[in-house]
Amino acid sequence: MRLSVLATAMLVLASGPVDARRAAPHTARWIVPANPSPPSSLALVKGGHFRLGRIIPAKLYELQRDALVANRDVLTIPAGTLMIKLEDQPRTACELKSRRGSAYSCITDADGDGRFETYFLTQVFNEIFLGSIGDDFAVFPLAGSVEITEIDAQSRTPDIGLELKVERLSKGVVKYRICLRPSWEGKYYKQAPCSKEPVQAELDDSGRVSIQGQRVRLIPAEGKPSSVIVESSPSDFEFSTSFSLF
Repeated sequence: MRLSVLATAMLVLASGPVDARRAAPHTARWIVPANPSPPSSLALVKGGHFRLGRIIPAKLYELQRDALVANRDVLTIPAGTLMIKLEDQPRTACELKSRRGSAYSCITDADGDGRFETYFLTQVFNEIFLGSIGDDFAVFPLAGSVEITEIDAQSRTPDIGLELKVERLSKGVVKYRICLRPSWEGKYYKQAPCSKEPVQAELDDSGRVSIQGQRVRLIPAEGKPSSVIVESSPSDFEFSTSFSLF
């Protein structure tokens, strides 16, 4: 698998004054699945974006039973919630999708025994959890430890669209951003977070360029692509996201 870092932006706020601790920026890992299909024209979606395909977590997990805060019996995360682990801190897992607006629930396995004993809440202003747990957050013990089980990411991940936003297309050069657009339970989000900084890449003589593992051909018309054709991708493409990059 090939690895790149996809630029992403997240604003993170402190979640509470109790037992706060520091945490460095972290990352989550994703995959653009291999595309063995023959070349096809990409669909033009909202905002002038072209949909390249979908992404899935490198590993996806499911919470096995309700997570309750100790001494409160407050349900923090219900059983069956889809979760992902932090790439560089595998003892921490967070919701793939927030159930509380911009607030995401996370759990931590402090002693490395495979069971998660503590809980914290962090705020990120995206529709999917891209890896950052912020700087300061309050940590609470759970009433009982909980476990997560790895499940098939290909079949269980809700649709998260990988989109291409072309800003400029001139002879031999393309300037673009990568965007992510989730669709939860049939709800299609109009706003797609895009990479903070555009990427400039050279096209080959036939107008082709590799974008997030996809071999793409751009057909120009007055400085913009009149059509975008994606060719088959023989292998998965892996990349990471974090709060300071999007």
